[in-house]
Amino acid sequence: MQRIVFLVLVLCACTEIVRGEEYPGINQYTLFLDGRTKEIRIIERDSLLYTGNFTRPVKLQKDTYPETLGAYNYAYTIGGKNYFVHSGAGVVLEQEGNSLRRIDKSFPHQNQFLASPFTYKEQMYLFAGYGLFTHKNITTRYDFNRGEWFNVFYLSEAAPPPGRYYKTFVLGKYLYAFSGVLPIHGGDDTERPKENALWRLDLESSQWKNLGIINLDDSHVERHRYLQSFVVGGVYYLIDDGTSVAIDIKNQKIHYYHTQALFLTPKVVYNPKDKTLNFLTISGQDRGPELYTIPLGQFLGKPYRTVDLLKEEKSSSLIALGGVGMLLLLGAGAYFLFSRRNDQKQTENTLALEKPLASPPVHTIVFDRSSGKILYKGRELIDFTPLELKVLRYLLYSYGVYQPINSLNDIVEKELQTTSINSILRKRESLIHLIKTKISILLDIKYEEVLLERRSQEDRRIKEIKLNKNYFTLLPEKEQS
Repeated sequence: MQRIVFLVLVLCACTEIVRGEEYPGINQYTLFLDGRTKEIRIIERDSLLYTGNFTRPVKLQKDTYPETLGAYNYAYTIGGKNYFVHSGAGVVLEQEGNSLRRIDKSFPHQNQFLASPFTYKEQMYLFAGYGLFTHKNITTRYDFNRGEWFNVFYLSEAAPPPGRYYKTFVLGKYLYAFSGVLPIHGGDDTERPKENALWRLDLESSQWKNLGIINLDDSHVERHRYLQSFVVGGVYYLIDDGTSVAIDIKNQKIHYYHTQALFLTPKVVYNPKDKTLNFLTISGQDRGPELYTIPLGQFLGKPYRTVDLLKEEKSSSLIALGGVGMLLLLGAGAYFLFSRRNDQKQTENTLALEKPLASPPVHTIVFDRSSGKILYKGRELIDFTPLELKVLRYLLYSYGVYQPINSLNDIVEKELQTTSINSILRKRESLIHLIKTKISILLDIKYEEVLLERRSQEDRRIKEIKLNKNYFTLLPEKEQS
């Protein structure tokens, strides 16, 4: 019996040795662009820090943190500092100079593996991902003051389907997302959607929009989950060692390139200082890693094909859209018919308030989404404080969509400059009361008619609110490319 156990242990050890030799040591190195010096730097085995091609080694001064740096695959550069976030979200490491320290007050969430990191206004975000047995389409933001991650609430009913491996990039105030890997029938198996939609999130108003079907080759889409990406001059590049693409949103074009087979490793860094691609590769003799650098222009060459960004819409898609609309109407009807009995009275009251008025008001509060102005009888509201207008504008951006009342907490917190939850809640309730009072007086309507309330369908403990559409009018937003 002891001999059998010994043989099993030897076999396991040999298996690990062979597995390690497949790509030896490459995961023990972290490659990044120093946010302050704009030099390529390499961290080896969480202990040594190099500049350039393994030159000028210094000892890394570090804190204690879960696992090794190889488990921190989300990289950010903000304010001249580099940040590495755990692959499941939660833990945040800050790298500056020769130090690496943990700055969060969180824990390994295990909730957003294979998510898509992005930066906006010096803030770190994660979109979508997989964890705790479910795919996500959420966006989370790291709060540097609190040291915690928070959910970003969407103010639109439409949003990309839950998935992982989404390709994302930020241009201006917009986040673009496409080509996520989606679950099959809610299970763990995944597939790519037949119609690969290009989505756009307005990071100011938190509203998603489906721009259409992106015109990527199916064969390329199937392979692209592992591609590296970055933005240069407003163009989004997906880099591969066979075919690479450049997505030009401004000119609505996609350019295809035949690129060199350089056996790119999982981490490629673009250096805008000298316009080069940098990645680690394995040398031919001792198989130790080396830094490989090549100019982006040389790597890409000239495009061999250019296509329109989006596929042309087909008439069948309009029919399908109508069918989806009917399903949504039927689903909404079913929801109201089969609401929980304990909420029946509140539902009836809400529906009564939401029902179109027999005699619509002559004047309503008008919201110009393009300018952000709130008007009454052609003039901007003057009897509201800046904070009241900010909350009202937030509710107007989510016009027609119920929002958790807790989503107002961030607005209040930024105004009060406090993290005291009691102070935030008191101020929030006071704001809601003042807004309802002023609008009811202005429009000569009942106090309870201004805001509609209900319990969340996902968590009955959460109260949701939205403005009563009978008393508000939205001007259409001007299209922006």
